[in-house]
Amino acid sequence: MSLDTLFDDLSLKISDITSKGYVENEYVINNVDLRVRAKNAIDWITNEKFLNIPSLWQHVRQYEVIRDFFQLRCPCCNKGNPDCWGKEPAQLKAEILMEWDVSLQEDVCPKCRTTRMEFLLDGLFSYYDTMIGIAGMRSGKSVVAGMIGTYIRHVFTTIGIYEKGLIHRLFQLLPTQNLEIAFVATTATQAKETIWVNFQLQCQASPWFKNYVEWVKKKEAMQITPLGQRKWEYKELEDSITDDWLMINCFSLNSNSAGMAGRTRLAFFIDELSRFGTGDSKMGADEIWAVFEHSLKTIRGGRTRLGFKEPWYGTGVAISSPISIEDKTMVLYNQSTDSDDTFGWKYPTWLFNPYQPRESFDADYKRDPIMAERDFGANPPNATNPLVMDPIRFWQSIDQTAKPTALYCMIYPIDKSKREYVGAELETSVIDQKSFLYIFGDASKSFDQFGLVACSGMWLPSFTEVSQAEKMEMEARRFGGSHPQSNEHLVGGYYLRGPGYQPAETKTLVTVHEWSLRIIPEPNKPVWFESILDILKKLVKYRKVAMVAFDTWNSESTLQKISDMGIATQNISLKMDDYIRAVQDTMLGRLRLLPPRESDKLSIDEHGVMKIGSDVAKMSGEGATIFELLKLERDKTLTQVSNPRKGLVRGVNSDDLALCLVGAHRLVQESAGIVSNDRREIQRAKEATGAGDFVGGLVRSTWGTR
Repeated sequence: MSLDTLFDDLSLKISDITSKGYVENEYVINNVDLRVRAKNAIDWITNEKFLNIPSLWQHVRQYEVIRDFFQLRCPCCNKGNPDCWGKEPAQLKAEILMEWDVSLQEDVCPKCRTTRMEFLLDGLFSYYDTMIGIAGMRSGKSVVAGMIGTYIRHVFTTIGIYEKGLIHRLFQLLPTQNLEIAFVATTATQAKETIWVNFQLQCQASPWFKNYVEWVKKKEAMQITPLGQRKWEYKELEDSITDDWLMINCFSLNSNSAGMAGRTRLAFFIDELSRFGTGDSKMGADEIWAVFEHSLKTIRGGRTRLGFKEPWYGTGVAISSPISIEDKTMVLYNQSTDSDDTFGWKYPTWLFNPYQPRESFDADYKRDPIMAERDFGANPPNATNPLVMDPIRFWQSIDQTAKPTALYCMIYPIDKSKREYVGAELETSVIDQKSFLYIFGDASKSFDQFGLVACSGMWLPSFTEVSQAEKMEMEARRFGGSHPQSNEHLVGGYYLRGPGYQPAETKTLVTVHEWSLRIIPEPNKPVWFESILDILKKLVKYRKVAMVAFDTWNSESTLQKISDMGIATQNISLKMDDYIRAVQDTMLGRLRLLPPRESDKLSIDEHGVMKIGSDVAKMSGEGATIFELLKLERDKTLTQVSNPRKGLVRGVNSDDLALCLVGAHRLVQESAGIVSNDRREIQRAKEATGAGDFVGGLVRSTWGTR
């Protein structure tokens, strides 16, 4: 701008102020009033005056997730299925969407005139301020996040355009630093290729933002700054947009960026959260998510305190294709089903991007079906080469009514040198002096968890798998509405015949999973092994402990102390066959597993993939045991079983409790000579444990009655 032009503009403004008391059309440029905001996010994106991306009408899933995150579809005036897949643009344009009303300062349905706040109070809308989106690769999910980012920037621009620093004053913030909208990726290179570049290019191409930039640059040129003070500026760089008029900066950040913590943000967008580092580091996904969630607290608190009626002031967005069932995005998505403020969605590539049909990935599925299903189907496997080949049937074999027979709590003892440790203490136990406990442990001191699993044995009526012809007859009776015969049972997906098909005196030794205990060492707090001795000393008052065995144990003195209690000890090295037998026995009803606790939020979907809704490191011992079993993988030689990610994250990718369960199951079965097939041992064990009148294990209706 030339000096003459500047003086002409100033003269006009001075004339307006002296004659009219205000500056006419101060916020209008190129016939666009910058104070007027779009009707809603959809209008912002598709309207040629604003972002001008009408192709959203063809990308129906993108339209749907944007519409539903901002809660725009009027629940009273729209009929039919809200799912947009397969719909034509005309059908989407016909939907009645909430629109911004300047006089009410909130969204209102243009047809029935119901306000957003009324829908919120009636429970028809949710208070969404967080979005967790999962979609396969090449789906266009980063474009969606970029669009949402431009809309949030647009709205706050219309709020703060009236005077410099107005948004700070509205939220009662000190003008010490600019507010931020952050776009985060794993690396600087990734940051320039994902959400940030979509956001930046969309802003640069937007007719509305072009007008705003022209307007704000004129403002910048007209400023009169006292001598010695820095002039405010608006500038766009490769990785940032600085707007000192609004006092809002937009930044591209990565996990190595300085200054991520301690900032106040209007919104953040994390790209491929699943691919951030794991563990306790500052670059880990858990820490990254926590830091950026905390950065929204000031705006969210002001939103509530000052009565702003749009819940998305202070927005957090994470989008990703999944890496594993326990990665941060998958956990947040599973948690969203129980959250009032988080909108979660998950789609394979071909159900998100209409221009990427399923058949375009046939070659990928033929080459590597497991990885293709993870990367494009958005369904990560429980394990790459899983030990449990049929997780659905395995899950159905778990007795969901069973309860642990002992409960424990964590303790933090301090030794004479003032060093703190992590240990456990027995809180309560059932009293049972008839059955014997077999306990298997796996020791870890300073990083991986210390695990103990206890099992007992019970002799129950035997079952045998039926022939294919008999199976068809049984299925005909089940699905034909006839009652099954009294000796027919469906157990873990197997059709079995019980007493009456074989002599009634035939018994099977069933291993009963009694409890699991995990002690996870913390940084600078190793495991307090003495607490294991204290547990056993207290436990033997309630139960008969037949044996305590370990996979590896270097403390001979501790083993000797256990032996001094009258408890047999043993070191056992487990083999592949032990793991295979434990899985098979679970599905045949010969190993009765405890279910996860409700607080574990662990379940399984229709594809057999675990759904994790809590921090794995905070799961109960029983939940962690199931989780670890389903995560076990066979190596390429098919001779070893483990979790290949063990040791990466404290308390997350362990396989210790799974090992302990397999070991305890082996101890129980060996106690009766099942593994060695010694008939004298079987008879001796029957006499010791007693057949009793308990009918369980293989008969689902009586499980949990003990």
